[in-house]
Amino acid sequence: MCMFCAAIPAAVALGANAHRQQKIENQSTRLGAGRTLKLRLPAAPVTALVVAGLLAGSIAYHSTVK
Repeated sequence: MCMFCAAIPAAVALGANAHRQQKIENQSTRLGAGRTLKLRLPAAPVTALVVAGLLAGSIAYHSTVK
């Protein structure tokens, strides 16, 4: 199995875990008097971009390797 094909399930698993942690954190925290709002990237779209990049790399690799 090539490195791209092996990395796709790992990236999906890490992205799913990050998404779950963000949902839990968003539900449990509320903006209080002394707290500041943090700008965070949403995990699901970032995971989708990473997986799309890995798929493109996998397609390019497998189409050139004989």
